[in-house]
Amino acid sequence: MSENIPKASASIFIYSREFIIDNYGKETWQKISDGLTEDESIIANSEYTPNEWYPVYLLNRVLNILDQLRSADNKESVIPIVEYITQKDLLPVFNLFLNLKDPVFVLQNVPSIWNRYFNTGKVAIELSDPENKLFQYSLTEGADENIYSGEAICRHGTVTWIKTALEIAGAKNIDITHSKCRYHGDPVCINDVKWD
Repeated sequence: MSENIPKASASIFIYSREFIIDNYGKETWQKISDGLTEDESIIANSEYTPNEWYPVYLLNRVLNILDQLRSADNKESVIPIVEYITQKDLLPVFNLFLNLKDPVFVLQNVPSIWNRYFNTGKVAIELSDPENKLFQYSLTEGADENIYSGEAICRHGTVTWIKTALEIAGAKNIDITHSKCRYHGDPVCINDVKWD
């Protein structure tokens, strides 16, 4: 596998596959696997450790096939998967280090957290107003699902991760708006975040 192919953390894939099998059944995972090319299916069914990386486009393919199987044309099938991933990844850390349970800390670290999950794209904080509990962050990345993180991650995955992380950190009445999207003609994705 080329080192230049954008990759995602295997923890995403491990937990996505686990969630799909546990919640939709092994037969659903088999249908997803059957919808992939032979090489993609081999990768999708390989065993990973959370510290490994796999091609981002494979995650897009899996999520798109799941959307088709569940007749979800709005890319929302990713939402419960990302909630599951966030809880699996963050709850143990937050329970171990209670001082991390701070919504502002979570949001200020979104750029480095993105790099923990993806080795492509650049996340930046465009607005940081902790006093008024208002943040805005951007994702600069290409808009090609055969290479970069796909529309499901763009529209729902990142938003869901942030919302779930903020809930775990104690934020209330969270409102996140995906106000600009690279998959809808904007040069970057913009997410506006506020909470009580």
